[in-house]
Amino acid sequence: MSITVTGTSLVTFGLSSIEGSADESPNYLNAMRFQNTAGTGNLVKLEILIDDISPTGNVRMGIYADNNGSPGSRLLDAGEVNVSNGWVGSSGLNLPVTQGTYYWLVFVLQSTNRVSGRTGQPANSHHWYYYAYNALPSPYNVNGTDHGSSDAQWAMRATVSVGP
Repeated sequence: MSITVTGTSLVTFGLSSIEGSADESPNYLNAMRFQNTAGTGNLVKLEILIDDISPTGNVRMGIYADNNGSPGSRLLDAGEVNVSNGWVGSSGLNLPVTQGTYYWLVFVLQSTNRVSGRTGQPANSHHWYYYAYNALPSPYNVNGTDHGSSDAQWAMRATVSVGP
């Protein structure tokens, strides 16, 4: 998607097309790996797609650098927002990003909510760790026994302001 505003374009990257939704438990730090296909510019918004008739609690989102196919250092803790049905996001962000670079979009829920997603994505493009709801760790260093990776990703997208 692209929107032009006075010489700049707002373009998204991530996962916007979905095939369904499922309940996601609280206290799991989920990280999805996406290539920035939007362009070089400033990341201004981060969103997750909630599909819940009775959404509750908050969600904390952020962005990590790619470290050879795994989440690396934290680039941005976008803070927390109230969960509601539909696209939920943090805006007013200002993180320089480079086209073609891989980034990990992450979230952790405070309460169980139904989140939209899709399977059949690249292998190991979704990592998760048990992580008590809190500020995002830096670097991506989450200890715990309940962790893993898969080819299923939750619907998250980042909006980049690309301009002259």
